[in-house]
Amino acid sequence: MVAKVLGLATGSLVASVAVWVFNDWRYVSDEDLLATALRDHCIPYASAGATPFEGIGRDVGVYDNVERDARVTEGGAAIVFDDRFTATWGEISELSLRVCTLEGRSTAAGHFSVELDGFADRITPLLAPLGDMGTDAARSHGGVEEGSDFHVVGWFEADKTQDKGNRVVMAMVGSLVASVTVVADLPD
Repeated sequence: MVAKVLGLATGSLVASVAVWVFNDWRYVSDEDLLATALRDHCIPYASAGATPFEGIGRDVGVYDNVERDARVTEGGAAIVFDDRFTATWGEISELSLRVCTLEGRSTAAGHFSVELDGFADRITPLLAPLGDMGTDAARSHGGVEEGSDFHVVGWFEADKTQDKGNRVVMAMVGSLVASVTVVADLPD
C-alpha cells in the first residue's frame, strides 16, 4: 500500500513539474508580442509593402466599431493578438506615406505590458531595417522612464525632420504601450 501511495505521489510530482516546464516554455510576454508586431508585420509593411498580419487574428466585424482614416487606401484591418488590438495599415497618397498601426481595444486588455528599464535600448535594434533610428527626446513627449503618466515615445530616422523619413511612435501609460504606429515615406 505504501508503495502505491509513493508511486502516486511521485507520478503526480513528475506530472506537475512537466506541466510547469511546458507552460513556462510556451509563455510569450507582451514585449515579445510587441517585438513580433514590429519585426514581422509593421516594419516589413512600412518599408517594403509586405502585407502584414496575414494568417493571424481575424477580419474586422460589423460590431467591432473600428473607424479607419478616410485618407488611408490600399490597406486593410484585422483584430489581432487574442482580440486585444486593432491593426490597420495602408497608404496615405496625399502625404506619400505608408502607415501600420496597432491600437489597443477597450473590450480587452488592449495594451502591451513592458519593462520600462532599458525599454528603448531593447526596441531600437528591432528598428534597424528602417535605417539609423533613435529615440529623440526633443520630438517625444515625456520619456520612457516616466512614471505612470501618459507619454509618447518616438524613434526617428537620423538627420530627418519629424515629418520625413521613417518613424515609430508609441503611446504609453507608465509601462503599458497602448498604441504603436510605424510610418515610412512612399518610394518616389
